[in-house]
Amino acid sequence: MAENCPERLRKHSSRGLLIAWGSLLCPFNVRIHIASTVTFTVARILHMYIYAHAMQPGRAIVWALAHLSVFVLGVNGILGAFTL
Repeated sequence: MAENCPERLRKHSSRGLLIAWGSLLCPFNVRIHIASTVTFTVARILHMYIYAHAMQPGRAIVWALAHLSVFVLGVNGILGAFTL
């Protein structure tokens, strides 16, 4: 499992980045978009550090924060698309 770690991290991070770029085309609120993108980026960096040092429950908390920010990015993009 440890040798597959970088591939898993890359795959999960790219999904969030795809949603961030997609919602950038039509954000409902630009400040929410910026805050969610920064939160996602910081959370993913922290998650990699915490994962490497096997720190629990910090890993789960940071993982949830990253996924919450991706959800907010998605909702912000969808709301922006329907208000155009």
